[in-house]
Amino acid sequence: MSLGGGFTGFSIKGRPPEQNEERPMTRVQIVGPDFIKTLGMRVLKGRDFSEQDFRNGGRSVIINEALARRYFATVDPLGECLDGLLPEEMPIVG
Repeated sequence: MSLGGGFTGFSIKGRPPEQNEERPMTRVQIVGPDFIKTLGMRVLKGRDFSEQDFRNGGRSVIINEALARRYFATVDPLGECLDGLLPEEMPIVG
C-alpha cells in the first residue's frame, strides 16, 4: 500500500524561514491514487490523490490537520506548495 517514505524537512514556498527556528520536519508517506479512499479515510478539504497527480512524474501532497493548524492557521493551504519533500515543489491538494 505504500511506496516508501520517512521523515524530512520542508519549507513553504514563498515564505521566509521562521526566525530562530529549525526547518520544520514531517513524516512523508509516498502512496498511489485513491490511497485515502482505500483506507476508508476522508479528506476534510480539497480532494484525494488522482491519476492526474502521478502523470509525467508530477507530485502533490495531502497534509494532516496538525500540519494545517500549525503552518496554515490563517490561510487556506490548498494550492500552497511545500518544498524539500522531493526535488520539486509539491502543491497541497487536500
